[in-house]
Amino acid sequence: MSEIPAHEYEISKEESDERGRRNEVFGAEFKNWAKRNSWRFKGEFAFRELDGWFVSASAAIWIGRRRTAVEFHCKPMALDPLFWAIVDAEQNSKLPLSFRCTGGWTCSTPPYAEYNLEGKHSDPKLLASDTANWLESQTAQSASWSVDHFLKSVQKHQKGPHHRATIITTHLLLDDFLTAESICKDAIARGDACGYGIGGENFPHLALKWLSRHRKTFC
Repeated sequence: MSEIPAHEYEISKEESDERGRRNEVFGAEFKNWAKRNSWRFKGEFAFRELDGWFVSASAAIWIGRRRTAVEFHCKPMALDPLFWAIVDAEQNSKLPLSFRCTGGWTCSTPPYAEYNLEGKHSDPKLLASDTANWLESQTAQSASWSVDHFLKSVQKHQKGPHHRATIITTHLLLDDFLTAESICKDAIARGDACGYGIGGENFPHLALKWLSRHRKTFC
């Protein structure tokens, strides 16, 4: 993990309070733009379904740190339902769309793209406008997205190892069963639960059980 520059934390109470006031304006402007453009909100997350993809974003002027940034996430709409089938939680498909970015039992992802706005504008309304333009540039690329590219983006991200359950599920979504099986067995050998456990079983074990049940469909 990269170290956070000291100057980001060297911040006075007065500056922190000012950042808080600016963030309130920024957040309101960002939320208004998002709602005008078919996004919905749950907590700090803006989200929507777009051409078979679930996309979400969070943006803020940090209060106790000199950081202003937006994170953009995306994943195939078919990914979470497959994950829920593996962990025997298919009832989650009936939950609101927001659960895919706020729920605990989902395929989490590292940011697909990030944009650092710190120092670009002092006016929070201009920061919100810049954020909106950047997000529009990201979603405009949706026609070129593919599940293969999504998988590679997760694998190469520095936080990729923390999303091994998502990587396994994506291999299964791509019908790459042998690779998924290999990753599961390697995780079990290393004692890696891939972040999920239920009823005394962890995700790699549950994924192998799912594979065993469905093997006849791809043998």
